Amino acid sequence: MSTGNRSGMPGFLVDWAERMNGSHRKMGDYEFSVTETLKDPTAIILRRRHFNDIVNDLQDTADSNAGTAVHESIEADLKNAGWITEKEVSSVFKVLDGVEVEICGRLDAYDPTTGTLLDIKNTKIATYNKSASGDDDDWKHQLNIYRHLLIAEDPSWFMTVDEMKILARITDLSVVKEKMAGNSIDKWRLLPIEIESGTESIDKALATIAQVISMKDLSDEALPICSDKYRFATKTWKIYGFTKDGKPKAKAENGHASYQSLAEAEEGFKKAGFTENDHTIKEVGGESLRCRYYCDVKDFCPHYKKMMEAKNG
Repeated sequence: MSTGNRSGMPGFLVDWAERMNGSHRKMGDYEFSVTETLKDPTAIILRRRHFNDIVNDLQDTADSNAGTAVHESIEADLKNAGWITEKEVSSVFKVLDGVEVEICGRLDAYDPTTGTLLDIKNTKIATYNKSASGDDDDWKHQLNIYRHLLIAEDPSWFMTVDEMKILARITDLSVVKEKMAGNSIDKWRLLPIEIESGTESIDKALATIAQVISMKDLSDEALPICSDKYRFATKTWKIYGFTKDGKPKAKAENGHASYQSLAEAEEGFKKAGFTENDHTIKEVGGESLRCRYYCDVKDFCPHYKKMMEAKNG
C-alpha cells in the first residue's frame, strides 16, 4: 500500500500522509485486526490479496489523515492525565475444524480510575447517526471485541471495564442545514456503547474470519459480491410510459426524477395523474456508495467493474 499524489502536492505532505498511514500493514494469513473483522469477507480477501498494489491518494485520505493527527494529539493529553493509550491486545481463537487464528487490536484509551474504555472516531454525520440509532452496530461490536480481548489477556480487566464510549468528531456537519432541521450542531459527540453480557461480538468476528478462510482460494471473479448493507447499496425507481404494443418504454418519463423508495415513486405516480393503463413503475437499480467513495480495493473488484460497465452502458 502506498500514497499517491495526483495533484503534485509538496513532498513533505506526502511524507506526512505516509506517517499518518503508518499503522496499515499486511496481516498474516491467520491474523486479523479487530477493525478488519467488521468488513465483508470479500473486501478482506481482496485487500489482503492486492495490498501491495493499493494506492491511496493523499487528496482522498485528507480527512482521515487529519483525523489521525487529531487522534494522536488527544491521546497525548490523555496519557499525561493518567490514561493508558495505544495498548495492544490480542488473543488466539479456534474456527472451523480447529484452525487457530489471532485477533489483535490497539485500544485508543483506557482510564483506570473510572474503568472507561474510549475510542476516538473521525466520522461523518450519517455514520454517527446510524450508530447512535442502532441501525449500524459496527462501533458496538468493535469496542466489545476490544473488551473481550482485554479479558482474555488479563481477567482482572473484566471488573474494571465499567463503561465504553465513542468520542466522535463530525467532519461533514452542515451547521445551517442541521439548524434548519432542528438537529444538534455539535461537532464533538460522546456516544455511550452498551457492554454486552454474552459473546455476540466476538462470535460475529469469528464467523467472518471463518468465511475468509473458507473462501481464500477463490479467484477474484469467484468471490461473492459484498452484502447490500456493507456496500451502502441504494435502490432507485422510475416511471415509464408504455409503447404501442403495451411494453414499458426504453427511457423513463421525461421530467420525472428517480425515486429512492417505492413509496416515493408511487406518490409521484399519483401526483402526475398516471394510471396503470398508461404508465408503470420499475426498479432500475441504484448505487453502492461504499464501493464508489470509500472502498480502497474497488479497482481490483470484478463486481464493481461490472456495476460501472452497466451504469456507463
